[in-house]
Amino acid sequence: MLQPTIQKEALVSGLSSVADILQIAVVRQDIYFDNASVTPHSNYISATAELYSCIFEYQIRVINHMSQNSGKRFIKSVTQADDWAALVEKVHSANRKCKSLMHLTDTQEERAILAQRAFEQKTSLNVQKQLLVLFEQCQEHQLLGKQDEEERALLQDLATASNYKTDKNFVSTRIAGTCEWFFEDQAFKLWRDCPESSLLWVTAGPGCGKSVLARALIDERRVSRSVLSSTVCYFFFKDSQERRTQSKHALGALLHQLFQASDLIKHGLASHRSHSKSLLEGFDDMWDILLKAASDPNAGEIICVIDALDECEQTSRLQLLDRLITFYSRPDLKTTSTVLKFLVTSRPYEDLDDRFQLLRDVTNYIRCDGDEHSQRIAWEINIVIDVRIREILPNHSQSNQTLIANRMKSQGNRTYLWLFLTIDIINSSRSKYRKLSSIQSLMDDLPIQIADAYEKILSRSSDEIVAQRLLQIIVAARRPLTLQEANIALTLATQPECQSLDELEFWPSETFAADIKNICGLLVTCYDDRVELIHQTAREFLIEPLGPAKSGQESWRGSVETTEANELMAEICTKYLIALDTNQLRTRYGDCVLRVEREQRTGEEEIDEEELGEEIDKEETNEEETDEEDWETIDEEDILEKRPDLEARFPLLQYSARNWTSHYRSQTHYMAKYHKPSFQRASVLCDAEALYCEWWLLYVGKGHFPRNARSSLLLAIYQGLIDLIEANLSQYSDKDLDWVNPPDTGYSSFPIRRGGVWGPPLHLALARGRLSTVRTLLDFGADIDLQSNGFRPLQIASLYGYQDLVELLLDNGADVNASVEIGVDSETGSNGARETALICAVESHHFWITEILLRHGANVNARASEESDTALNMAIFEDANHITKLLLDHKADTELIGGGLSCTPLQAAVLWENLEVIHLLLQRGADVNAKSAKVVSAMHIASHTGKKDIMELLLDAGADINVRADISSGSNFMGTPIWLAALQNRPRTVNFLLDHGADPNISVGPFGTPLEVAKIEGCLEVVNVLMGKGGASWNDDERGVFEPSVEVEIPKFLQGDYGYDLLEG
Repeated sequence: MLQPTIQKEALVSGLSSVADILQIAVVRQDIYFDNASVTPHSNYISATAELYSCIFEYQIRVINHMSQNSGKRFIKSVTQADDWAALVEKVHSANRKCKSLMHLTDTQEERAILAQRAFEQKTSLNVQKQLLVLFEQCQEHQLLGKQDEEERALLQDLATASNYKTDKNFVSTRIAGTCEWFFEDQAFKLWRDCPESSLLWVTAGPGCGKSVLARALIDERRVSRSVLSSTVCYFFFKDSQERRTQSKHALGALLHQLFQASDLIKHGLASHRSHSKSLLEGFDDMWDILLKAASDPNAGEIICVIDALDECEQTSRLQLLDRLITFYSRPDLKTTSTVLKFLVTSRPYEDLDDRFQLLRDVTNYIRCDGDEHSQRIAWEINIVIDVRIREILPNHSQSNQTLIANRMKSQGNRTYLWLFLTIDIINSSRSKYRKLSSIQSLMDDLPIQIADAYEKILSRSSDEIVAQRLLQIIVAARRPLTLQEANIALTLATQPECQSLDELEFWPSETFAADIKNICGLLVTCYDDRVELIHQTAREFLIEPLGPAKSGQESWRGSVETTEANELMAEICTKYLIALDTNQLRTRYGDCVLRVEREQRTGEEEIDEEELGEEIDKEETNEEETDEEDWETIDEEDILEKRPDLEARFPLLQYSARNWTSHYRSQTHYMAKYHKPSFQRASVLCDAEALYCEWWLLYVGKGHFPRNARSSLLLAIYQGLIDLIEANLSQYSDKDLDWVNPPDTGYSSFPIRRGGVWGPPLHLALARGRLSTVRTLLDFGADIDLQSNGFRPLQIASLYGYQDLVELLLDNGADVNASVEIGVDSETGSNGARETALICAVESHHFWITEILLRHGANVNARASEESDTALNMAIFEDANHITKLLLDHKADTELIGGGLSCTPLQAAVLWENLEVIHLLLQRGADVNAKSAKVVSAMHIASHTGKKDIMELLLDAGADINVRADISSGSNFMGTPIWLAALQNRPRTVNFLLDHGADPNISVGPFGTPLEVAKIEGCLEVVNVLMGKGGASWNDDERGVFEPSVEVEIPKFLQGDYGYDLLEG
């Protein structure tokens, strides 16, 4: 049995010596055979032929030997079928015979040539080494370049979430002496100086300077004493701006700042590779990235300042609150190195207070109530009054200034906002207050409340009708309009009789900002080319419902009714989009659109000019000079590239295209809905056969609706236009709704019970998250469990995270445990079954939907097939610890093996190195010694990862340190954990396992003991540990290279089946 080792040593040794002899033979050939002046010995030629024959025989035998499997090689070594030592000696003997036949001078020349070639080889080797270093450096630079490119792409996508810096800088800076009430507050100091993760909630009423305080904390870096080791990120919510009302945008802004200020961006690259730009839509994914980045040992202190949380949209606000509460409720928060702090400002709303009350017993939660500092805040407002009065009334005597300032200071319940508005009222009419008597009149006329100030400002409007229209536009707008957009919108609103854009008379662009101030005073601001209300309280003042007891003198409070405002904006947007289809626009853009539409329907490559003339008026086309080379293309993507040019010519196009349907849905449209002009315009814009829909589809759903797969019904469903949906469905007599498109359209119909590009309309409505649309389609008979494109309705709602839709479907009888069969995959052999709705919810990290499904009877252990993951394994692989606990609370099976890795939940948690879940599973009774075919046991995985804390936890729970696979498990891998650690060259892990009683002498079949496998792999440190501490040894006969006799299966989790090789880690 020692022969395999001896034979292998002889083979390896012979390879080197035979190669040297071959090189010498080539040199001799140059001396004797390629040199006409030299005559070799008469027997030298035959001796050389014999030498070459011996060399070739040896090489052929080596090639044949190495091409056989290890079992055959082992048998041949034992039987000495190839006596490598004898073969090598045969070559040496032939070489000595050749050498004996050479002349002395020839031998000296041979040595000289060999020396020269050795020098040349050494030089060449050095050059190659230098080239290798350069190549490796080039590879490293390429890798860094690729990573830099990925980082830039991630930062660019995150940057689109928010203009957070501009939003912050829009807030006024503090005047010296203000905000001190907070800087000196003990609650703030406690939070600031806390070395652990902590949350501070700062509350105060409207107009008390919360946003100014937030800006001061950020700009002056007052949120931390460790300026060098802390990173400050921020986001300012604002109710009137749609992009500033979503928590996902806040997270995107926080991550952008964090990644710009540190090297933590690596924690976001993997998710960005998977999701690309859609990462910005995944709140849970971004939250996980933030937590991972914060847990990085090099992260330092991360501080997030969130201003005006009360202005975040309610559902989105609850989403953020739930994550904050879950994070700051963690019991291990004090023991981790993570330092993630949040400072949140808001009004003291009841729903916020209810949520934060869940943290009342958590020491890491602190609240600072501004109402408790009202006297100090009022005193600081007095400082501002003195400063501002001196600034706006410099020509008055000090006594008059003091008189006015004292009168303002005597006002009860004064706030910074009230002061700002009052100062503006005084400043706008300074010429009226030159005399002492006029000052008394001024003081009598000062507004008492903020609402009084708003009323007084608007009462001075130069045109109340235009002011009313402008306020309606601003209140309804989904984002702040630019000055140019506002100019067009206001013109359309005040000139309803105009039928084309050419008839409109706009305000002069150079004076429009000043015109706005004359129309609405300080209530509307124009900053950074954006038109918006001065404060959230201004919006509340305008939309507040008037009670019966309201004073008749108040004409502006509650003057904007939101549904009417949205109706006005819907009218503006739809009129604008329809007005774009003029001769002027057709000349340049319409030709391109119609040609694409015509060709895709007919399949023709070109359209005859006469045929095209039926759709476009040729005379009008020729009236305007155009760049034919730029616009004659029929490529649809080319239109998208021309979009900036479109927007430059038609400034309200982008806003109208993106938002007309949102305004339309928000208006009061159920009264005589089919006869209203707004309904008729909407019908025109959703007519799949007309040109009009092209303009808004350029911005919305362009890739989802190719022209040969488009219907008016689908367009209406996509946008959630209920009355258009009902009108489309009601016009058909077929009660079963077998089809919804005329049969002569030349392309597929989109039935409710059969599929299309988007699948059935119900699936499209669910993917869009339209509750009222889904309810309408169900009322018309949509199949609630219909399978299409690998999904059922409940799975779609669960995957997208629409809680209200999940509840609606379940209440209407959807099968909570239904899965979908989509056929067999010919490559993998998988049955192709998709998971249940529960798996979809878990995979997407939707905690509340998971809870709803379980409450409605979802099978917690259900899966589509034995190869599929269970919900518990999926939660573990997704690092969704809160969902993992929820599933365990609902009796999820902790021993069920599943998924591509075929592992138990405990093994999955160990592989993912999730200590929290490992603790949880062991507490719930998970079998620490459970075995599976591909990963063997949890201890094997732990020894592979080398995580000491995990190995200790498993051993404390009773893990068998010498565990081996059962024959019944189906695995050929029989190694122990210490054998695996030796294989992977982990000396510290081997040392740890020896300290805890691992047996180093257990042999793994033909691969031998851990010591033998360490020797095979050249793991010298492991060999030293085993021979020193473990007491392992081998005798002199065993010191040869160990050759395994059979091939052994390495566990699947060590192989690269899943896109990465864990052995490389």
